[in-house]
Amino acid sequence: RCTNAAMEYFKSEVMEMCHREGLYQIDLLNGSKERITEREYWAAKKGQLALDKENAAREAAGQPTKPTKFETDKAKLRRTIRQALSQAASFDEFSSLLLREGVTVKESRGRLSYLTPDRTKPITARKLGDDFDKAAVLALLTQNAHRAAEQTKAIPEYPVAVKKPSQGEKTTKTTPADNTLQRMVDREAKRAEGKGVGYDRWAAKHNLKQMAATVTAYQQYGFSSPEELDEACSAA
Repeated sequence: RCTNAAMEYFKSEVMEMCHREGLYQIDLLNGSKERITEREYWAAKKGQLALDKENAAREAAGQPTKPTKFETDKAKLRRTIRQALSQAASFDEFSSLLLREGVTVKESRGRLSYLTPDRTKPITARKLGDDFDKAAVLALLTQNAHRAAEQTKAIPEYPVAVKKPSQGEKTTKTTPADNTLQRMVDREAKRAEGKGVGYDRWAAKHNLKQMAATVTAYQQYGFSSPEELDEACSAA
C-alpha cells in the first residue's frame, strides 16, 4: 500500500525526470489553474505553426493576416469563462453571461461542466483547470459581490462651499428673519423725507411685526412690560 508521503515522493521524481529530459509536464504536486494536457499542448503548437505559415503566405500575397496567436477550443473557453467571471456577481448572472456567448453551464454532483455550441458532450471543469471548478467560481463571485456592495455604499455628503463675493462685487441685501428684533420705523419722519405710500404701508406692517416680536421676547424672559425690564436692568 502506497502512503501519501511515498506518493508525493514519486510525483516529485516524475516531475524532476520530465524537467531533466526537457519534456512537457504537469504540476503534480500543486493544483494547476489551467490544466493543459499533452494533447492540447501539441495541438496548440501545431496550430501556431500552421497559423504562422498561413500568415506568411498572406503577407507575401499582400492579403490581410489573421490573428497572430492560435487558441485551442479549450483556451477559447477559458477566456470566455474568465470574462464572464470578471463581470458577474452571482452564479445566475455568470450563467447568463456565458449563455450569451453560447456556453451552457451544467452542474452534476457538485461539479461544473461547460457545453460549447460545437460540442455534444460538455467539458468538465477538471479538464480546464482549478480556476474553473465550483469552489473557485463561487469564491470569485462572492468577492465580486462584496466589491460591488462596497462601491454602492452611500457617499457621505459634504457641506456645499459658500461662494464669497469678490471685492468688487456688491452683496445682495436680504430681508432679516421675522423672528429677529429690529428698530421701529418712524413713519412721519420717512414721509417728511418724501417716502411714498408703498413704503409707508410696508413700514406699518414692519412696526406691527416688531411690536409683536417685542411682546414675545418680554414673555420669553419673564417680563410683562418695559418697566419691569428697566427695573431688572437697574437691579443688576
